[in-house]
Amino acid sequence: MQPWGISGPQFLLLYPLAVIAGLAVAGYARRWANRTAPAELPPAVEYAEVAFLAGGTDRVVDAAVARLVHSEQVRVNRRGVLSAPGDPVSDHPIDRDVYEVVRQQPTKVHVLRRRLKAMPQVRALAERVAPGQRSRSPRERALAKYASLALLCLVLAVGVARLVDGITDGYPIGYLLIQLIVSMAIISAFYIAVWPLPAGARRRNPVVTLAARQLDGVDRVAVSGMAAYPDEELRATLIASATPPKRKGRGRQREAFYYYGPPTSSSDSGGGGGGCGGGTP
Repeated sequence: MQPWGISGPQFLLLYPLAVIAGLAVAGYARRWANRTAPAELPPAVEYAEVAFLAGGTDRVVDAAVARLVHSEQVRVNRRGVLSAPGDPVSDHPIDRDVYEVVRQQPTKVHVLRRRLKAMPQVRALAERVAPGQRSRSPRERALAKYASLALLCLVLAVGVARLVDGITDGYPIGYLLIQLIVSMAIISAFYIAVWPLPAGARRRNPVVTLAARQLDGVDRVAVSGMAAYPDEELRATLIASATPPKRKGRGRQREAFYYYGPPTSSSDSGGGGGGCGGGTP
C-alpha cells in the first residue's frame, strides 16, 4: 500500500509541476496587480489621447508632426529639419501648437519634444487622460498577492503532509525533503525580491488596442511611433529627426546650440543652411 494511493516516484514527479503551476498563477496575479486599466473603454478614440497612452508626450508630438508632414502643412528636409512655409489647415489644437513652434523656428523633432512638454495643450491633455487610467487599489493588489501566496502555501502544505506520512510509515523522504526546501526558497525569493518590482512586461493599454483597430494611415503613428509613417523615405528622415544627437566634440555642441537657441529673425528668414553650414563662429 502506498500513502494516498500514489507511489513515491509519482509524487516526486507531480509535486514540482504543482509548484510550477502555482508560481505561474502568482506571476499572473502580479501582472494583474501592476496593470493600469482604463476606468471605462470609450466607443471611439482620438489620436492625441491614444498617443499619450502609448508613448507619453513624446509620442503626442511625433503623431502631430506626422500628421502635419503628411498633409504638407509642414515640410522636412533631408537633414530632418522641419519648416512651415504656409498657413495651418488642421483644427486640432496640438497640431496648431506644433505648427506655430515650427513656423517661428525651423527645428528637429527631438527639439520639439522638449519644447512642447510645457505647452498648455499638451499639459491639459496629460491632466485629462492620466486620471482616466485607473490603477489597482492597494486592497486589490494585496488581495492578488495574498491569494496567490495562499495557493502556494497550500501546495507546500501538501508536500509537508506527505513528508510527515513518509517519516511515520518509514518511507525514504530524502528527495521529497530536497524538493520542499528548494520550493520554499523559490517561493520566498519570488515574494520578497520579485513581487515588489514594477511589472516589466505590461500588456498594451486597452484604449491603445482599440485604436490599433480604428486608426489607419498616418494616425497609426500614435499607436506605433514614427516607424508606422506611411512613406518609407520620409519615415527614415523623421525617425532620424526624432533621435537626439550625441554631444561629442565641439561640432556637436555648435549644432545643439543652433537648434536649442531662442528664435531670432535671422533664423526665421535665413533658413537652415546659414545656421549650420557656413554660419559665423
